[in-house]
Amino acid sequence: RFVYLGGGGTFTALHHDVYLSYSWSANLAGTKLWVMFPHEQSPLLGKATQLHGLASRATEWFAAGAEGGEEAAAALVQEAIAATAAASDAHAPQLGASKPLVVIQRAGEALFVPSGWWHQVVNLEPTLSVNQNWFNRHSLLAVNGHLIHQFAATEETLDDCRDTVAGQKEWHELCVKFMKLNCGMSIDEWCALLEFKRSAATASIADRLAIERAFRRLAVAGCPMSAT
Repeated sequence: RFVYLGGGGTFTALHHDVYLSYSWSANLAGTKLWVMFPHEQSPLLGKATQLHGLASRATEWFAAGAEGGEEAAAALVQEAIAATAAASDAHAPQLGASKPLVVIQRAGEALFVPSGWWHQVVNLEPTLSVNQNWFNRHSLLAVNGHLIHQFAATEETLDDCRDTVAGQKEWHELCVKFMKLNCGMSIDEWCALLEFKRSAATASIADRLAIERAFRRLAVAGCPMSAT
């Protein structure tokens, strides 16, 4: 659980939440504009890192009285999408086919972000919010797949260093170290967390079955599982 605090016009660029987790965001003060792309629309985003010009134009619109409400905000989003799709650095020619969910979040309102939904968030005025990320058995395999990909990407990135280490154990330790530095959790820590949840007295049969599936996918992917 953590806090976001930002002035009007500040924003978080296009991203999905860490490890493909779920999240909720509760506004304590201020107003936010959310642009949320369902998971299946992710390929349309190309290499876009933000919606061009959205933060400044949306903040100006809000400061002028926010005439037209969410319908007007949605029109600003479509203009930003068109500008981004036309930009050479975004490599997102299909972005115009996307259908994002546009939400104005006011003080006292909480918003749920599903797993894998890309989003850009603009503070339309000075804003303070409390956020939390989590996963459960319904999103566990998505999180598991994301961390498997992160471990494989770490191995690929470090492959030129493989001949400099003394054996598989040292190679694994090197990959574990750099994966944690890159994404905040190593494959060993993920396996330990799965094992902890599997052995918990409160774990349901469905929870344990989902965890078993996660372990099988880790094994198939060739990930070392010292926790098991």
